[in-house]
Amino acid sequence: MIFAIAVVAALLAPHEQFVDFFGKLMKQENPFAAAPRLADRMLSAKESRDDVWRRYDDDGCFVELGPFAGRTPQKILLVAPFSARDDALAYVRQISNAFTTAAQPRMPLEPDGPFEYRGTLMIERRPIGLEVDLAQVGSEWRVTVTLIAGGPRTLVPMTPP
Repeated sequence: MIFAIAVVAALLAPHEQFVDFFGKLMKQENPFAAAPRLADRMLSAKESRDDVWRRYDDDGCFVELGPFAGRTPQKILLVAPFSARDDALAYVRQISNAFTTAAQPRMPLEPDGPFEYRGTLMIERRPIGLEVDLAQVGSEWRVTVTLIAGGPRTLVPMTPP
């Protein structure tokens, strides 16, 4: 019975499945090494592989892992579309609540429109680049969260406490 409820919940809310995946990634010592294993185990999405990227699709949402250095992806992308801006912002808040350390600089959680955020997370003394984009594409709002192994693409100043 509980399993059936969990399956129905996953089918009704694919965004929640990806929030749960992201939360578990953030609890790993090395999220990039853990990502393929967690994705294979947690995501009900169908996996498509090529030589460079792995993609897990589910009801308009997807996770991409790659390019790979050995067995470890160098980027993790989560993309989710929403019909309403408020739903997209709620998703961004859920993702930011999963951070085990504060992003630097602080991420705005009440933007007035589309926004692009570039920052850094520190996990086990490793810098991880964090990019969050909220964009309006046609009639939907799309949230893209990118984690980059080795830190951000650009240097980001630290926000004082």
